[in-house]
Amino acid sequence: MRRAFALSDFLFYFERDKRSYATCTVAICLAIGAIAIIFPVLKNQGFPLDDSWIYQVIGRNAARFGVPGFVPGVATGGSSSTIWPWIIAINYRVFPSLSPVVYLLSFNILFSCVIAFVLFSMAVRDRLSSLEIAALAALPAITGNFAWFLSIGMEHLMFIATAFLAAYCWCSTSSDPAAARPILAGTFLGLSIATRPEALVFLPVFLGVGWWLVKSRRDVISFLVPCLAFITLVALNNLWTSHSLMPVTFSGRKWAVIGDLHAGAFALIIPLLGRWALQIVNFFIGLEFAAGSIFYKLLVISTCAVLLTGLFRLSRKRAWCTLFLLLLAAVNFLVYCVIMPVPGQGMRYQAMLVVFIFPLIALGGLEIIEQLAARFNQLSRFLNLFNAGMVSLVFVLALSSLYSWSEITDLGIKHINGTEVRMGKWLNENLPPSTRVASYDIGGIGFFGGIQVVDLGGLTDPKFIPYLYSGRAAEFLREQKVDWVVISAGEAMRTAVMQSASKSSYCDGMTERLKLCDSAEMHKTYVVSFLTPSNVWERGWRATYHADQAQVLYKIAWN
Repeated sequence: MRRAFALSDFLFYFERDKRSYATCTVAICLAIGAIAIIFPVLKNQGFPLDDSWIYQVIGRNAARFGVPGFVPGVATGGSSSTIWPWIIAINYRVFPSLSPVVYLLSFNILFSCVIAFVLFSMAVRDRLSSLEIAALAALPAITGNFAWFLSIGMEHLMFIATAFLAAYCWCSTSSDPAAARPILAGTFLGLSIATRPEALVFLPVFLGVGWWLVKSRRDVISFLVPCLAFITLVALNNLWTSHSLMPVTFSGRKWAVIGDLHAGAFALIIPLLGRWALQIVNFFIGLEFAAGSIFYKLLVISTCAVLLTGLFRLSRKRAWCTLFLLLLAAVNFLVYCVIMPVPGQGMRYQAMLVVFIFPLIALGGLEIIEQLAARFNQLSRFLNLFNAGMVSLVFVLALSSLYSWSEITDLGIKHINGTEVRMGKWLNENLPPSTRVASYDIGGIGFFGGIQVVDLGGLTDPKFIPYLYSGRAAEFLREQKVDWVVISAGEAMRTAVMQSASKSSYCDGMTERLKLCDSAEMHKTYVVSFLTPSNVWERGWRATYHADQAQVLYKIAWN
């Protein structure tokens, strides 16, 4: 009993120095989260997504030809970000000897630190306790799914960091330089829009918050000027590369991930919420079991209740700065519910919401404990002890998820290296550079292939989109005089096409979706394929949906 009281008193007095306590916790967690991802990335020297290599192709072309396109020297699509290809281009022009994997890992670690800084600063402005500050700023760094974003070599952490910095500047206190606040807020929000175009919907949110904060007309104008400059830049870039205000990647991604393009919005949102529940239970909390079980459903319901309780706690404490960041995450989620109701590979379309899962669980647990202590007086004597125990338990869960996602990162990079990258190297060694090869997954093949890639995913060529949506990919290939095609496949499809007796009759997966099964007009002959075993592929697939298990190359004969 004395030891319990001693620990409780220690926590009470330590609360007075909350900034140093929380700062140390955040710094340690940032280091742990980065190390857990650095090791598998450096060991495998690659990315866990094929899309990462698409960006490398575009950035390399931007450095060499001054044009951010997938086709060398030609302004084509392939990137939903205006600024990220140019960040990659710096690597090839200024630091050519530096591995792109190391280069982008360094950038994303920096953005992760910026995100932690903003979360910490906003929580301090809200006058939250040291435990709450530590939960909000440190837990994201050791959240496995969030740390995984360090490895993918894409723009999602920059998108979050710049949006959060814009909110930080927009909510600046009176001690900050008055003239710089709105200009910096507009500049950071503009950078966020240039990083991901969906950040455009944050503009009315910022204006609404500015009205609530009683911002002057001068502040609003100072905020809007740099923001509108970036919006103009993004629009011109999309017109240049995609010949439309929206990047062509949007159409290709929508076809790839939604499936039933004619389903109503409500029918698509329900699977999205189910995917979120599966991700939280399986890959956040770490309880991987059948989704249909009663225990699973009860766990989903109770987790949602705790998350909402954490949100209630922030509202009760009038933590308006932190709630502003949560509002941005909620708006981002709602935007995708409308335009593309899917979580994306590894939840990357809702990366901003991933930041708050464990913090809200911790805050919800604190609120439940305090409500129980208020009802049962004998518990109040141990309130600090129970609070510390609750937050510590969530930190343990987060660290467990980090360990799991470090393994997922390792396996994901091995899979991409063993399929798309390996196929690209094979093409480079065995086909002339002038050969035109069509492929659905174009990143690793485009970067390492040394051949002319024809995109079957609708990410880089606006002219292909009508063929993709109408199921006329074969007609497009014939018009383009393409005689080689790489198609992703499952193990069963890959095994079947390797056997001459069944290769003409068996057709499923992406081959079937693209309508590239053998027909009276077209016959495919199996050439080579690369596959990773199930113990490498499956775990990464369940967590991130990175790519099919195999890549299969065919020679096409047109009848």
